[in-house]
Amino acid sequence: MPVYHHPVTRLRITRAPASVVLCLSAALAAAQPPSLRRSRQVLLAAARTPGLAPSPAPFVLHSSLDDFCVTYEINVYCDAPAQMIPLYTRLHQNILDVFNEYGVQIMTPAYRGDPEQPKVVPKEQWWTAPARPDGPG
Repeated sequence: MPVYHHPVTRLRITRAPASVVLCLSAALAAAQPPSLRRSRQVLLAAARTPGLAPSPAPFVLHSSLDDFCVTYEINVYCDAPAQMIPLYTRLHQNILDVFNEYGVQIMTPAYRGDPEQPKVVPKEQWWTAPARPDGPG
């Protein structure tokens, strides 16, 4: 079974072999102090995204160590190439939800100091209007 690794999200696949598996990746920069191991496990929890292939297993790379943050890359698999774009959207939504669920703050490295309280959205506020549990994202 061929596995194709392709970072391009605007790929149009018109005909693919029945056994094709695509590797989808999403990068995320997170400021310290979340531990590397905790951030890795939180990202792996995002692999519960519906529609992703269960095999091969998802994995996380620590792709860069910068002055104020660590960049992680989660890699998951898709065995339905025509669903790649919607899967990216659901994966990104799930990453944000899972980080919020576990209270892990996602910040860009351009900040002057740590806030007194983490900047996360509490789970009970995920569906604040106009968001709807039955609607898109």
